[in-house]
Amino acid sequence: MKHIGKYIYTFHAKCINVVDGDTIDVEIDMGFNVIAKRRVRFLDVDTPERGEPNYKESTNFVKERILDKNILIQTYKSDTFNRYLARIFYVPEATISSYIEENDIPLDEEENIDITQFNMNYLNEELLNSGLIKPNSRWNNMHTLENNIRNRK
Repeated sequence: MKHIGKYIYTFHAKCINVVDGDTIDVEIDMGFNVIAKRRVRFLDVDTPERGEPNYKESTNFVKERILDKNILIQTYKSDTFNRYLARIFYVPEATISSYIEENDIPLDEEENIDITQFNMNYLNEELLNSGLIKPNSRWNNMHTLENNIRNRK
């Protein structure tokens, strides 16, 4: 488990665009009815670039899970392109659908469901385990090294 003091904040957000497999545009709920639009890069993930093998697959992997969905983002720091690096958490569509059906919630109320009440999936890790990441990715290698160090303790 990572030291929580290294993280900046955790925010409710909505994914409004998937740029590619490791970058999204979000509307972040800053509280007090303040919404900020930001481009966010996934922490510890480096998916293929346009024209490389698995580019479309990794981009679609992310779209299928979070596009137009409410998510949680845990920001870490900004990168050289001034994008925040973040861990992305989401609730699978099947979980939300079941909850709506079981509780007779009108479809127009779906936006108001508090997603923090559910077990959430960690998208960054799912991408790392998907087989879509470049095998010699520096982030993938760093993730493996980090896990090896963590397992020694």
